[in-house]
Amino acid sequence: MVVETARCCFCQKEAELVLHVLWSCGAAQDVWAGSLAGHRSHGEAFIRGMEPVLGYLLADMALEEHGHA
Repeated sequence: MVVETARCCFCQKEAELVLHVLWSCGAAQDVWAGSLAGHRSHGEAFIRGMEPVLGYLLADMALEEHGHA
């Protein structure tokens, strides 16, 4: 059985992982650049610390979208 990795819904270039969607995706970079919190070193540390929580929330949202909640 072949399982495809979900691609980023914004750029379609990389896997839709928490760090990519919230940090390294070009769309995310545009948002960070336009925000007052656009300090990459602090932002990346925050995202890494929140990765387990964000991963859980994104997985839960995906289940809801597919009617498995």
